[in-house]
Amino acid sequence: MRKDKLVRLLEVVSQEDSDGFKEDVVLVEKEVFATKKSVTRTEFYQAARSEIKPEILFEVWAGEYQNESHLEFEGKRYKIIKTYEVDSKNLELTCSSY
Repeated sequence: MRKDKLVRLLEVVSQEDSDGFKEDVVLVEKEVFATKKSVTRTEFYQAARSEIKPEILFEVWAGEYQNESHLEFEGKRYKIIKTYEVDSKNLELTCSSY
């Protein structure tokens, strides 16, 4: 499968600003190519039982993923809720919006 979508892997932390409000701060940001996939019905319904809502799945090169917590695609930010090693070279990132 061809990795033809450009995504941004992000390491995001939540910090308090000077007024005491929480804000997300991006510590690491890098662009990688990925394959966009659909979340399976089984995975969607199993996750729904635990109030997790997987929305989208991306396959990236395993060597490019360094445990980032978020992903951005087409201007929308997602939280990476699960990773799955497809094989020694590829990794699936299951994501939900927040």
